[in-house]
Amino acid sequence: MSLPPDLKLIAPFIKRSTELTAVQPTVAYLCKLYAAELILNNQLHLKAKDIETYALGLLDEIEKDKLALKETSEKSYNLINDPESSFKLVWGFATSIFNRSFNEIANHTASKKTVDNFKAALDFYQVLNLWPEQLDSRREELEKSKKYAKFHSMRILKALKNNQDPNDYVTPEEEREVGSWSQDQPQDDDDDDAVSLPEPPSEIRSPEKSEHASPVASPPLLPSAPDSLDESLNLPAAPAIIKEEPNKLGMPKAPVKLPKPSPPQAKAPEHPPLSKEDISEMIKTDEVISQAQKRAKFAISALNYEDVETAIKELQQALELLQGK
Repeated sequence: MSLPPDLKLIAPFIKRSTELTAVQPTVAYLCKLYAAELILNNQLHLKAKDIETYALGLLDEIEKDKLALKETSEKSYNLINDPESSFKLVWGFATSIFNRSFNEIANHTASKKTVDNFKAALDFYQVLNLWPEQLDSRREELEKSKKYAKFHSMRILKALKNNQDPNDYVTPEEEREVGSWSQDQPQDDDDDDAVSLPEPPSEIRSPEKSEHASPVASPPLLPSAPDSLDESLNLPAAPAIIKEEPNKLGMPKAPVKLPKPSPPQAKAPEHPPLSKEDISEMIKTDEVISQAQKRAKFAISALNYEDVETAIKELQQALELLQGK
């Protein structure tokens, strides 16, 4: 399906889902699910016919992907139905990508790919909004990670644009270390002259591997992201034919009395041909039923991730359509 121009809001998550379909189908499914939630929560499917058509197609894809996960991996299927497990998977996956860029900055090997990975990590961190209850406990840590990624991404892009080395940069930690050497005494970590940057997520350790690091394996490098960060999911069997049993006793049947012929009856008047008004009314009825079915489908999708408010709105609209309001 081609993405309608007015759905730029979900473009990053559809892109990430496409990238991961073959290598990490569970995360790909969750990205697609988040994209669908954005459409429903923002009522975008009510704004244009092409968006509504796309949304319905996306919901069908999500259902097919869910069935595929159930058939191929019971563990993955149970995971996507458990908020706590789903949150941990996406958090670990996003952090593993974040770690790559973090280590490249620490080792002075930053490049355009560093920015690409920061952008991908930020997209996956955004998917965590599917589970607000789990996200609340880590929101402060997440905001620090976002600030860190955006600061260094803009710094690296600016250096590359000016044909400068993005690794010709002294971190606040290095500044403090140099200052302590020159003064031959320890320097306070809260020095006002140092650039204040947020700390990375608690899972990040650079460059050695930490025993507490996220167990999620690092995925393959993702395709390049845009240069700018501002461009930020059987019919039942027919009944058997009943055959009449033969006369088991072999008794002769009573003679059949033929009924007296009845006088011919007049034919019932034929139904008049359908008028244009009749056909128009039938088409209108079919359209109303079709629209009501769509509203009900959106409601079911909303309930799949406990969005009760959206489900109620969709069901109310379906009821109004059927009542002719």
